[in-house]
Amino acid sequence: MFRGTRVIEKLPRGPSAGKVDLSRPITGNVVMLAQLVRNHCLVPLLTALFLVGCASNDVRRGFADVEQALGTDTKTTVQLHEAGYFPWSVRLNHPGLIVGIEKSPRETVAPENGIQTHYDGSAGEGLREKVDLLHDNPKMLFLSQLYEYGGRYEDPACAHYSVYEANSNQSFMGPCNGEHRGAHIDDAGRMPGAFQGGVEAVQVLRQRVQEWIDIEEEADDPFTHVLMIVMGWNTSQLEAYRNFNSIVGNMKATHQGDQFKPLVIGVTWPSFWENDWLDPLVRGLSYRNKANDADELGLSWVGLIAREVLADVDTEDIETVLIGHSFGARAVATATCAGPVIAGNGVGDPGQQDAWLIDTVVALQPAFSINRFYSRDDGDWFNEEIHFPAGCRHARNVVMTASRHDTAVDMQIIADMIGDVDQYKDHCLHTDHPAFHCGTMLADDLVGRRAGKRFDNILYVNASDSIRLNSPQTSGGGHSDIYREASGRMIWSFLRAVDEDHLGMECRPVGAGTRAERERQGGA
Repeated sequence: MFRGTRVIEKLPRGPSAGKVDLSRPITGNVVMLAQLVRNHCLVPLLTALFLVGCASNDVRRGFADVEQALGTDTKTTVQLHEAGYFPWSVRLNHPGLIVGIEKSPRETVAPENGIQTHYDGSAGEGLREKVDLLHDNPKMLFLSQLYEYGGRYEDPACAHYSVYEANSNQSFMGPCNGEHRGAHIDDAGRMPGAFQGGVEAVQVLRQRVQEWIDIEEEADDPFTHVLMIVMGWNTSQLEAYRNFNSIVGNMKATHQGDQFKPLVIGVTWPSFWENDWLDPLVRGLSYRNKANDADELGLSWVGLIAREVLADVDTEDIETVLIGHSFGARAVATATCAGPVIAGNGVGDPGQQDAWLIDTVVALQPAFSINRFYSRDDGDWFNEEIHFPAGCRHARNVVMTASRHDTAVDMQIIADMIGDVDQYKDHCLHTDHPAFHCGTMLADDLVGRRAGKRFDNILYVNASDSIRLNSPQTSGGGHSDIYREASGRMIWSFLRAVDEDHLGMECRPVGAGTRAERERQGGA
């Protein structure tokens, strides 16, 4: 048996000591390394190797020049380009399109004359401050990518719009329509057409969605739903794709005879703070920054897509559903409860603000205050001074969840988060006049309904029985437990409740069933 101490005693000394002989067996060279350590030679050797490696590191990524020009070249921000670099592995498993949103310095991507916004003030001064961020934030959200997937692995992905493909000599993904399209970098190293190019890409998305719907309908295999999905805090593009596939896949696996052929629109966005050397400390401190970004995202690109694409679906046979998780739910709610404020290509006309609707918003463990649904006269509105007029005016139905297993949203010092089960108790159980319709998920059933007194289109659900496990590589207890079959069944329960038009129906009275059911209804 090999015994290190005995061998080291027999190491050679003199001129040959410390020389690694590649002709020797591996065990011999291991012994030589041990001798190097003893002779204090290994540290200088490793230092030299490190310096040589750095000096020769002139091999660059295919989009490196574009990334450097846009300021999206850090270890963190490059994670939002993974779908572009790896189109055969980072891909959507269902028919659909992915919209990539990023942030770059305002002086790099802002139009020469700035952007136009319209806000009527109805959602409070707190939201006006968020609108101001669209004009004043040192970094600006812009649409950089629009990719399409056929839903089968053998179908190659293609790019409808990519600022990386359009400005690079390297190509990793083919164009959908003959040539790569995207805003261009000018001689000064700026991309002033980035914002307007994104607005035009939304119109390409709108046209392609309707075209795809028409094609499938003519083939007698129509889509039943258009699903738009937005994920939450600290989600890379790779993880977002995985999450899109999980949510839709679990819905397909559990639809229980319901007709379900979705066309998927996924939105990826910079939901983590851009810092390499302080991570993960910075992630913990990035809450307010990313909360603001989520609201900006809802007021701009998510709101724009909801209005221009989902609300424009030209058939009554297709359900339009907008799903958001955590900060994604915040963006989705801001988009549909307050509406987009950006303008361009005729988009954002003040006269059109109330003229659009989507069918259903599903807000999973929302990371925003429940006080947004109340006015200052209703009491505690000091947290944000944001109020959604008429509840959620651009959605026919809204379903939002809370779970006692979610520790990420238990932050009442910052805001009374909707995902916190204590808020469900206060607003659904400990009141004689709940503002929302209320219910509890038990197994696959939505039970314990109470009719809301104010918002006829909002259902607030205690989902502790479904959202209860920790998802690998995540914090916050059960905050991210939305990627199992139980979650697919839960979302289907919501959609069936909406389809049957009985959000406020008391299908079972509160307290019905076993003691265990009553305890779970109360979140105990």
